[in-house]
Amino acid sequence: MYYLALALLVGVLTGHTAHAKFDNNTISTTCHTSSWWVLVPFNKTTVQSWIPKNVELAAHPFQIDPSTHPVYLEFNRQEHCTQKSLPIFKSTFTEMKLEIPFLKQGGLAGPLMFKPIIYEDNRLDILGSRLVYGLHTVHASAMSKDDVAGTYSVAYQNTGLHAAFTPAGEWEDAATAAAFEPFRSINDRHEWLGHDLLRREKCAMDFYVWPGSRVRPVTGRLHLQAGVFEGLPETDLDIPGGGALPAMQVELTLRISPLDDCTRT
Repeated sequence: MYYLALALLVGVLTGHTAHAKFDNNTISTTCHTSSWWVLVPFNKTTVQSWIPKNVELAAHPFQIDPSTHPVYLEFNRQEHCTQKSLPIFKSTFTEMKLEIPFLKQGGLAGPLMFKPIIYEDNRLDILGSRLVYGLHTVHASAMSKDDVAGTYSVAYQNTGLHAAFTPAGEWEDAATAAAFEPFRSINDRHEWLGHDLLRREKCAMDFYVWPGSRVRPVTGRLHLQAGVFEGLPETDLDIPGGGALPAMQVELTLRISPLDDCTRT
């Protein structure tokens, strides 16, 4: 995900990252994202164990089992990533993100999102994700994304995951596709939590270029080996899950902001 760590670190140390509030015009990194995005319901007790103790689960708009909370999974291939501090370099890598949206914290405006773990296959980008954004990003021993077969896999130490997706509709414009609205809303509204080099809590945002990008609904099956997400036993999930929760294949342009102070109430 947060590409070219050393380039971004140069920006941080030399003052080349902006301190304006999150703005689509203030961007550190730009990538082309080819991915499957899914929202799945997990038990609230499990989800609570994945987020910081000073953060709480907040209300969400989905009609799902009240004992569960929606979790956002991204099965990404990030391509042609460029970083503002060193625009001559480009990077391509595979990443899988576990994200918890619809969170709140006292004194912050919210809604907030937290990323408990990110699996990646690019060691340089992992370094940047950790140093610049304070994220828990780890190097997967093997990752694969096969767009033709519709499969995605991660291997990490003695655990991993495997997902299989099947198109369930036609490609549509990301700006207007009705089934995609929950993902537009989450990304347009949520600041996500990170830490700077001094371990101070900060926030950033992901901006996507919706018009002209394409998305389509998918169905599928997700197999999670024990421990791929902390404390989770071996689990099989149908996609989409929870009835009202969407699952989409996406082709988008991603723009990532620098860290800044989280918006306060």
